[in-house]
Amino acid sequence: MGAAGSRRAADQNLETAPKHYRIIIPCLDEEQQITSTVKSALQRGQLALESITAVVVDGDSSDGTVRAAQRAGAKVVQSPRGRGIQLNRGAVGAKDNQLLLFLHADTQLPTRYDAGITRAFEKFSEQTGSKGLWGCFSTIQLDKPGLRSSLLQATVALRTRLFHMPYGDQAIFVRSHAFREIGGYKEVPLMEDVDLVRRLRAKYGAPVIVPGAVVTSSRRWDKMGFVTTMLLNQAILAAWAVGTPPDVLASWYYGAKQLPARRTK
Repeated sequence: MGAAGSRRAADQNLETAPKHYRIIIPCLDEEQQITSTVKSALQRGQLALESITAVVVDGDSSDGTVRAAQRAGAKVVQSPRGRGIQLNRGAVGAKDNQLLLFLHADTQLPTRYDAGITRAFEKFSEQTGSKGLWGCFSTIQLDKPGLRSSLLQATVALRTRLFHMPYGDQAIFVRSHAFREIGGYKEVPLMEDVDLVRRLRAKYGAPVIVPGAVVTSSRRWDKMGFVTTMLLNQAILAAWAVGTPPDVLASWYYGAKQLPARRTK
């Protein structure tokens, strides 16, 4: 292929990458975390600021979450509580050319995250000959470095690569028209992210995987303990796979979160 052909191919590949982002952050009582999360969305990308919108969907917080989110530059939308409900509410009004990126309130995007997403879309197009419609970051890491974070990062990356099964804390993203076509998130008490991924994978195929990690808070892992948290997650996944109702799974999950913090020496 000559130089002109290479340039045309590059232009076509660039067109496959979304240029307008709507970053949707559901939250409840996240005053301590929301500022850094919103700033990671608005300040760590290379796109013009008007091409990146951060939408914080608040489930009636009782602290200063709303004020903190607004000060950080986010648009705030009120919603009934429930992650699926809040995520869908944040997607309302999205234009067809937007990429919807769903970000947990205690998770931060890496520097130049949009450049990484663009390169991943281009690579996906080169390898498959088609546009990617959804994807995620390849892994997560805890905000406290160490063995736990390294082990978590390795296991999540392996699961994502082998099984194309990311979870919600990996900053799942999807083109807005594809999100609407599959009906958005199911508004269930738990497992809305796994359900969405399975439907995306069944309808559109493999995800676009962005190399690198998003950084998430270690607070849940600190409170319950690393091994306990991992075992609880796997037990809930296994129970969901055999048909246990989401409200029962939610009672397990949120009940465990209310247990006293694990003592550490």
